[in-house]
Amino acid sequence: MLIGAALVGLCVYLGLRSRSSGAVQATPPSVDTPATALVPRSAEPSPSGSVEVAPTTAVLRARSPGEIERQVRNAFDAHRPLIRQRCGSLLGTTPVAVGLNAAFGADGKQIVRGFNEERGSARDGLLKCLQDTVPPLVIEPPGQGERVELRLTLP
Repeated sequence: MLIGAALVGLCVYLGLRSRSSGAVQATPPSVDTPATALVPRSAEPSPSGSVEVAPTTAVLRARSPGEIERQVRNAFDAHRPLIRQRCGSLLGTTPVAVGLNAAFGADGKQIVRGFNEERGSARDGLLKCLQDTVPPLVIEPPGQGERVELRLTLP
């Protein structure tokens, strides 16, 4: 059993050693990588062996957290009239603080969302009403996954 384990270890070592000598390491694109480096024109290589890329000047740029929060807040605010209509009886007349935490994909579509109430201002059924009333939020595509936490005041 010990000899078998030694043979397996030796084979793995020699296999990995020969593999690393000619390996090419791929580096992920940086934030300012031109999109031309990421979009192949065709799957067929040219006669020279390289892949041609489509001409474009678009550059992928990360958005600031403040910009993402502003877009999420605007997307939520667009649904306030519907919230007042459907959840008005639960909101009452005094303002209530609600937390919104959401995650968005690189395409700007909401992946997951949750609401939470501030301590001391809980209202029965409000979170369920918000979850059922507000449709999935959409923001401008950030180019990478984003997570946002906001404090909102309703109504």
